[in-house]
Amino acid sequence: MSLSNDPTKGMITPYLPQHPETRRVDDFSFRFGEGESLKGIWSVIRKRKKSIWGAGLAGLLLALVVCALMSRQYLGVATIEVQKTDAAETSLRGNSDPLPSTMDAVKGDIATHMIVLQSPNVLLAAVRDLHLDNEPPFKFSPSLMGYVNGSNARIEDEMKRGLPLEQAPYTRDRILGIFAKKLKVENTPDTRLITVEYLNPDPNRAAQIANAIVQEYVTYEARSEATSDAQRWLSDQLNELKNNYQNSQDKLASFEQQSGLNGMVLGALGETGASGGTTHVPALDSLDSLNQQFVAAETDRIGKEAIYKLTQTKDPEAVASLAANDAGVSNAAAESAVGGAGLELLRSFRQQQAALRVTYNDMLTKYGPNNQHLIETKSQLDTVNAQISEEIGRINERARQQYLFAAQREDGLRAAVNQAQKQAGNLNVSAVKLQSLTQEATASRQLYDSLYGKLKELNIQAGLRATNISIADPARPPSAPKRPNPPLYLALGLIAGLFTGVTSAFVREHMDDTVTVALQLQSGANLPMLGNIPTSPGVRSLPSSGSNLESSPLINDPRSAGAESFRSLRTAIQVASQSGRLRTLLVTSPLFGEGKSTVAYNTAVAFALSGKRVLLLDADMRKPHLHDFFDRPCSPGLSDVLIGKAKAATCIYAHRTLPTLSLLPAGSETIASAELLESTEFDQLLSTLTGEYDLIIADSPPILLLTDARVLSEKFGATIAVVRARQTTRTVLKSLSNVLEMSGSRAVGIVLNGVDTNSIDYFDAYGHHGNGDYLDA
Repeated sequence: MSLSNDPTKGMITPYLPQHPETRRVDDFSFRFGEGESLKGIWSVIRKRKKSIWGAGLAGLLLALVVCALMSRQYLGVATIEVQKTDAAETSLRGNSDPLPSTMDAVKGDIATHMIVLQSPNVLLAAVRDLHLDNEPPFKFSPSLMGYVNGSNARIEDEMKRGLPLEQAPYTRDRILGIFAKKLKVENTPDTRLITVEYLNPDPNRAAQIANAIVQEYVTYEARSEATSDAQRWLSDQLNELKNNYQNSQDKLASFEQQSGLNGMVLGALGETGASGGTTHVPALDSLDSLNQQFVAAETDRIGKEAIYKLTQTKDPEAVASLAANDAGVSNAAAESAVGGAGLELLRSFRQQQAALRVTYNDMLTKYGPNNQHLIETKSQLDTVNAQISEEIGRINERARQQYLFAAQREDGLRAAVNQAQKQAGNLNVSAVKLQSLTQEATASRQLYDSLYGKLKELNIQAGLRATNISIADPARPPSAPKRPNPPLYLALGLIAGLFTGVTSAFVREHMDDTVTVALQLQSGANLPMLGNIPTSPGVRSLPSSGSNLESSPLINDPRSAGAESFRSLRTAIQVASQSGRLRTLLVTSPLFGEGKSTVAYNTAVAFALSGKRVLLLDADMRKPHLHDFFDRPCSPGLSDVLIGKAKAATCIYAHRTLPTLSLLPAGSETIASAELLESTEFDQLLSTLTGEYDLIIADSPPILLLTDARVLSEKFGATIAVVRARQTTRTVLKSLSNVLEMSGSRAVGIVLNGVDTNSIDYFDAYGHHGNGDYLDA
């Protein structure tokens, strides 16, 4: 686009700054204080402070609504204590002392307790004890998601069939899911205390559920399946031995009464045989020897059978304790089954297992389940567990073989005793039978006493295992609800609201492509900035309906900022026309609603006040407005003059207060406005009016929407475009510049209308607020 002076058309040279600023004003950094981040951020916050505080207030109100609508949830808290030394490691063995627990071992033990506390076995036991499945929130009620995934129908089917929780997976998963939301188990830092917290709308029920979970866990932890199995088997064996002992005593007494023999006679016979005299009874001697071997074999068989039963439990602790036990008839059998290299290997494996468990729990706490070293440690622990299981299996197999061998030996000796009894004949029958019954009764008594002592050991050991944890503080009904917490919720609501407000403010600022200050015009269009027209009550687009007040601030309030802005615009236009006299000026805008008619009117007033004879021409025959400023009718006017229906002199109206300012209104409505403006009649009219007035200022339609402005821009000596702050985008500015260049217009510059001089953008751009204080001084 050429901006050189054209004397024939009265074109002017636009005013351009001698040293234009090199800084960019078209990017986002301009809105943030010329790239200074802190200043820019503060500017955006100040600019959008109303919306930010509005968002904060909305968050505060939302938090209040949440507090009002949320159901009260009470927190029941129970505390358990984990002892430093596991009492299960305290054994009755005389050659082994318990090892002191390290801090890592205690942490691993606490982590294990926390996991088991939340296990389904403990939680479902609490549900059964308190009948929680019959009350909310555990009581089943159909849900929308349940209809979608079909779980409602499955749960209803399980309830109709009356299945227990162990056999009702959908019901069980639903209950465990509720526990996952309501239950919280955590370790108090640097202590051996574990807190169990449970939320419930009823404070009493919250405390009861927390206590039930803790109590069920204590009971669960106190039980040892392997020890319980051994206790039951030994109890059954003791009952059987007790019956055998009673029967043997009854048989002995009955035989003594029938045969007339007693223990004294049998003792005399034994003393005679033992004194080395010639009186011997070979049958009795043989039978006595076989009976002793038979009793020893039976005792050995029972002991090995007991060892075999105990090793079947697969409990490493029970197996290891057999060989270390000093009391009982099963000591030799135990040593042969688990002693020697097998026991030492088992103990070595158990020590490795304990060390790896401590290392695994410590690494799990520190690094999480996906750590590579944790995976390797887990693999080593699994290997050691497998080796322990394999070694126990070998020990069990040896115990079984020894048990079978002892049983066969007992059967063989029994057959030999029977055969010896037959060979003894009638002579020795009574003595042999008496001796046999006596020895049988004695052996039964000894075996009973031995197994009874072992049972007492297991009972004591089971009792000691239960002391590893204890209830430090049971849960009590709380006095105040845990949720909602009004102060916390209100603070979070305010913070969330302010954060949302600040975020939306920066998003809106980033997405805002409109022009706010005149400096931004330099990037949107290749035209100079002529002036800023501030937003002011005195600068109105149209006068009030039925009002006689003048619309121009130049007349109403000549010392206002709005009046000064139009005087500055007048000066800028005069400076731009310093190389030639300006006779015609076209005022247009890119789109509707930019305020071009108001600018055109006030610019005409400014030139009229300087002493020029000015004619205001309303060339916007689509939507005319200038006649409203003069309080005159729109018709007859320009369109009527161009079609020959009226004379120009009869259609021109003088201003009511400024005799040097006149108006030629748009005239009657027409659909051929572009053709009329392009006609020779308009050229002749414009030439005639130019000779009668010092300056003609025309108001045209928007140049981007209608062709009328393009036609007029070629006929007028200068063209200025009016854009509105916070409405016109940079895209529109670039389109405006391109259209003016392609149409061959004599574009002078751009006027920014509706500038908010109290805005942060204006302050950041010019360093002061345009409040007009200096003008009013």
